[in-house]
Amino acid sequence: DMDSRIPLPRVVGRPGDPRVTMRTTWNTSLHYDSFFADGAGAMDLVGNVDSVVDRSEVQRSSLQGDSVRLEFVRIEQLAQEAPTGDDPFAAGSRALHRLIARGHARLESRTWESQARKKLPRVFYVGAEHITWNDLDTEAIIIGDGDIVIREPAWAAGKSGKPESGGPFSGPGTSRFVWSERLDLLHEADDRFHMTMVGDVEGLWKSASRDHDIATITADQVAVLTRRGETEVRTDAPLQLGGDMEVDRLRAMGRVYLSTPTRRVDCHQLDYNTRTNIAELIARAGRTVSVITEGAPMPVQATRMSWNMDPAIDTITLEKPRGSGAP
Repeated sequence: DMDSRIPLPRVVGRPGDPRVTMRTTWNTSLHYDSFFADGAGAMDLVGNVDSVVDRSEVQRSSLQGDSVRLEFVRIEQLAQEAPTGDDPFAAGSRALHRLIARGHARLESRTWESQARKKLPRVFYVGAEHITWNDLDTEAIIIGDGDIVIREPAWAAGKSGKPESGGPFSGPGTSRFVWSERLDLLHEADDRFHMTMVGDVEGLWKSASRDHDIATITADQVAVLTRRGETEVRTDAPLQLGGDMEVDRLRAMGRVYLSTPTRRVDCHQLDYNTRTNIAELIARAGRTVSVITEGAPMPVQATRMSWNMDPAIDTITLEKPRGSGAP
């Protein structure tokens, strides 16, 4: 009957559907390859692609790019029952394996203090031209110029176990790094992640509680060891990178220059433990570490130094010192 109203189509995965683990939108095209990986499947999406995962009521992860490829893998048995219905992308024993985002690619995770989301969230963000994310191993390869942001707001200090005031890149504050070549994110034991940034690396840290407390660092290469918090998440949801990353250790190599409100350091290698606030400063063979202290007339030089960067202590121990100046 031409005058009869046709029934509304069934919408699979409408907002609020508990079966939905990731929601993706795009505005140009989608191509689905049902033969990829022995039938596990792959999708290529083009045009302002935006994938969002609500991992809990206080956690959200997202991936954006001009184009995104989603690659799946077959799994013999899933922890949860496979969904049923007429959704061609939901049937079968498989899981998301790899996401490849190209063109203004951005990977981000946010964690709020409560469901109200009134306070600034913890943030873990990575942006570059090309991001490959391995969702099974929780690892990433980021190619080209890029930047990373780790924000720990003041409310998170008590939950992290760190003091509210500490040295640079420690306690509440925002850390941002940029690089010119690449970043590799590897998942180590437990909830530790190791990030290595290569190529003209620049870092900036700003305290969340003291506006004047700012530190900068430059180096050829910077490695950061982070720890993920214990916020409960959905184990079946993709993009499990964690929005509550904390910097545990920072190691810089090659032409290292560190500046804080009280001192400026020039060395070859810096190894900084944010838990103890102790930084080991090492010179290149045949050269010295140089430290300039605010108000001191001359720099301090030594082949190796140990710096307690806790603002309440702020002392330096020298090994084979040279020159003069306030330690």
